[in-house]
Amino acid sequence: MRASKLNFGSSGTLLLDLPMTSHRSISLFGIIPFLLIHGLLLGQPTVQAEQTAEPQPKRNPLSRIFSKKARPSPTPTPTSPAAPIELEQASKPQSRTSPPQSLYNLGRSGSSTVSAGENAAPTAHRRTQQQRTRATKSIADVSDRVKSAGKSESTTAPQTISSWLTGRKLVALTYDDGPHPTITPKLIELLKSKNTPATFFLLGQSVKAYPAIAHQLAENGFEVGNHSFSHPQLTKLSDEAIRRELAQCAELITSATGGAPIRVMRPTYGAHNERVRRIANEMGYKIILWDVDTNDWRKRTTDQMVATILSSATDGSIILMHDRYATTLETTAAVIDELRARGFTFVTVSEMLEQPRVAPNRK
Repeated sequence: MRASKLNFGSSGTLLLDLPMTSHRSISLFGIIPFLLIHGLLLGQPTVQAEQTAEPQPKRNPLSRIFSKKARPSPTPTPTSPAAPIELEQASKPQSRTSPPQSLYNLGRSGSSTVSAGENAAPTAHRRTQQQRTRATKSIADVSDRVKSAGKSESTTAPQTISSWLTGRKLVALTYDDGPHPTITPKLIELLKSKNTPATFFLLGQSVKAYPAIAHQLAENGFEVGNHSFSHPQLTKLSDEAIRRELAQCAELITSATGGAPIRVMRPTYGAHNERVRRIANEMGYKIILWDVDTNDWRKRTTDQMVATILSSATDGSIILMHDRYATTLETTAAVIDELRARGFTFVTVSEMLEQPRVAPNRK
């Protein structure tokens, strides 16, 4: 007798070889009771296989990588309306955490730069702080030098000079607005007779009208200065007009006197500002004012003017008068002898400025 055997037919029909003399084809549903009887339930080997296969064999690590790549990408979840705004804000550059590249270039020579990393930012910050400290110190040093220079300027070379204390009782007689056709020649004779030097601040238009008198002043050793061409208030003029006034006057004086040096100028009305001072200094002039004013142009009497001079004159005084009034001529004659009797010495303005100075202007 042959043993029982299970086979599947080509059509999926289960064939059971029974110990019979002939084959019989039965359906799957028909054989189930038979299998149950013989204890050959198909599910039992599967259970045993699962039980025996509990320990999982070690898998190759690369298989997980390949398996992840093979997985389909997850479907993106829908975003809320605020999501684009958050993404936009996140994409903006963060200036606090990422300083501009130029910051890292501070203190570097050539084209080398420092990378913008966590260590680079503190380094650049320290370098910037050091540069600021050095710059502040340099500014302070410059400021100190400017202040010290200003102090030196005020005691040795002031922009305007109203007096010049030397400790030697020097005094300077000065006359404005000439030359006058009648007063100036008489004044020249008076000063010559008393061997008294003086300084004349000439108007260009007067020099143009009376060049011979201007020549006479220089020929007799009197100092000539620039008092503008037409006697305007210089502070009300443009820079160009100021230069023109001074240049025209200087040209006429040079021509009339044969090249007498012009070292000093007096602004008309004594009016000056930064522009006037700057331009005059650029043209090589010292700006001369006064500390004793006779006010002769106010038609004061000779006695009044003499009293003013004798009561106000002191060491380094610069006395203001105008060589166009008869009272000025009389006042000059009266004060020369008296001031000499008091120990004063007459000099021109430039001669006074050549002396060492012991104190600043009185006003």
